[in-house]
Amino acid sequence: MRLFSKSHAPADQVRKFWGDAASGRVKGAYPVHWLESPLIRRLCVNPRISGDPDLDWLEWVKNKFAPEGVQSGFVLGCGGGALERRAAALGLCRSFLGVDISPDAIRVAQALAERADLPDFRYQAADANTLVLEPSSLDLVLSDMSLHHLSDLEHVLAQFQQALRAGGLLVLNEFAGPDRFQWTDAQLELATRMIRSLPLRLRRNRDLRAWKGLLKPWIWRAKRWTPERVARHDPSEAVRSAQIPQLVSNCFEIVHRSDYGGAALALALNNIVGNFSDTPEDIAILKKLVAEEDRWMQQGKLASDYVLIVCRNR
Repeated sequence: MRLFSKSHAPADQVRKFWGDAASGRVKGAYPVHWLESPLIRRLCVNPRISGDPDLDWLEWVKNKFAPEGVQSGFVLGCGGGALERRAAALGLCRSFLGVDISPDAIRVAQALAERADLPDFRYQAADANTLVLEPSSLDLVLSDMSLHHLSDLEHVLAQFQQALRAGGLLVLNEFAGPDRFQWTDAQLELATRMIRSLPLRLRRNRDLRAWKGLLKPWIWRAKRWTPERVARHDPSEAVRSAQIPQLVSNCFEIVHRSDYGGAALALALNNIVGNFSDTPEDIAILKKLVAEEDRWMQQGKLASDYVLIVCRNR
């Protein structure tokens, strides 16, 4: 396998952003993204994917599509390596190559793999937009919220296609919503309605990375940043996210797709989801929000921004 990386300012910013994330330098005591919340995963995400509140997407994929496990896997945007370590623990795949743009993330992943006595885990720092994979070398490719950070989707998917053996699995747990987070008016309307239905104790901004959160501690409405502002925050964020499902279907046979929402919930709960506790009162509030998003999706007012796609290589 050959991997190439171009050196330029946006890529350097992306490396630092994800290196800080992998090393825990930007992690607070509370979840700030909706998918970081165990409550959201149990009340919303897992039931929409597996039908079981306690069965997450990775274990469900293993049980349904690879019950005997496979030999050789690849993880896109591996970060600190948590995904492949859990995949190995589940018996999904024995050996992995993980790639991430951040050398700091790769160092964390390698150290944790060694600590866990996983000698068949290899890592390399590289810009995945330019990766070249060895033909017919893989049984499994995993991307957990990584593909939407890449701009050259056609090249990357073509590499997955030629690297996977016949019948090999491509599994994407991805954001496939609007490019650069350009939320629709309907998303902003429902998300703002959700926020304003919450008691003040559940609206406190828990994102300690933003000093403005100390000056404006309460969340009042969902916001849409300009594409330029999103790119300044993270140049790789949602570059071509909305095109992912169609481009994947052009290259692979899709054997399963779960659209699990988030078009309103992710916006409404951003920075405040850590306020919710595992109490009957808070669980009832979250269930009401989940049901509201369900209704809007069933009525065709909202699309799903988050999707699990399982493909087999032809």
